[in-house]
Amino acid sequence: MPKSKLNFSTKLLFAIFVFLMIFAVGVFSGNDFITEEAWAAEIQNTANTTTLPEVIVGGHSIGILLQTEGATVVGYAPVVAPDGKSLFPAKEAGIMPGDFILEVNDQKVKTDEEIQSFINQNGNNENPMSITLSRDGAVQKVKVQPIYCNDSQSYRIGLYIRDNTAGIGTLTYYDPESGTYGALGHEIADMREKANATNESGNIVSADIQSINRGEKGTPGEKVGVFTDNALKGTIKYNNGFGIFGSLSTNLDNEIFPEPISIAGIDEITEGAAQMLTVVNGSCIQAFDINIIKVFKNNLHTNKNLIIQVTDSELLAAAGGIVQGMSGSPIIQNNRLVGAVTHVFVNDPTRGYGCFAVGMLKAAKS
Repeated sequence: MPKSKLNFSTKLLFAIFVFLMIFAVGVFSGNDFITEEAWAAEIQNTANTTTLPEVIVGGHSIGILLQTEGATVVGYAPVVAPDGKSLFPAKEAGIMPGDFILEVNDQKVKTDEEIQSFINQNGNNENPMSITLSRDGAVQKVKVQPIYCNDSQSYRIGLYIRDNTAGIGTLTYYDPESGTYGALGHEIADMREKANATNESGNIVSADIQSINRGEKGTPGEKVGVFTDNALKGTIKYNNGFGIFGSLSTNLDNEIFPEPISIAGIDEITEGAAQMLTVVNGSCIQAFDINIIKVFKNNLHTNKNLIIQVTDSELLAAAGGIVQGMSGSPIIQNNRLVGAVTHVFVNDPTRGYGCFAVGMLKAAKS
């Protein structure tokens, strides 16, 4: 065979081999890239339709409350026995922080007070207690013997327990046609674990910001506030990678954007000047200048579609940049809702990530 034909045949066989290898990776790696592309295509199709609703822009600080049938283990606490030794009976039984307690002695529990009641009862009877818990979606039972603690003058099993989830975030948008909202721009992981374990009731209410702990390099700042129920109330229906979504039972007003505005399509978003809406004092929404310094238009399956930088001197002075509690703060460019703040860079609180609004809109229906 002539040399030129041999080279051509070799190249053709190599190309076919490479194609088959790429196909094999796609098939045998769990179809990850196919799933991501399908998700991206759905968002892109959503962004290109003429059915995107106009929405009321958020910026409101919200209190997030999750009441559950059960309680979360958040840490260990030593039990000081009568002989002075520090003991950890629950830890020795295999209970770990992050476990979700569903039942005690085969009876459902809702609060840490109910759990303590069983601890005292079993301790007085000198019987081990049966605890049903959930860990990573798997349910298991363990036996724990309560021990009398000299310090607290009560029976204990050596755990810190929390019976609800609470936090402060920011509302992103409200759709007046459907009465639904989107907020946060990222998942509440603690809520996901509880949702896998039992039925939960989630709600959002208004929050007044009392102060801000400024962000510094290496130390994220945070909003400090109190919950109120006189202006905004809603339920949580979905919790996923693009935020929390549900219905509002009250109307939503925004003095900066009193009328509904359009959601920006992905191709309409550009690098450059923009604004973010958030609360730094009380319940007053303010618009602060930012720059969109990077747009990841081909990374649509995550909530890190934008890199933003705070340039507003007032926000930098008040908060040092982006702080915890600003998640969900709407990003506005050319009078369109572009997306929401999702994360802060720990080593540079002036910068952070944002997600596309069309991604939130798609996630609100799934």
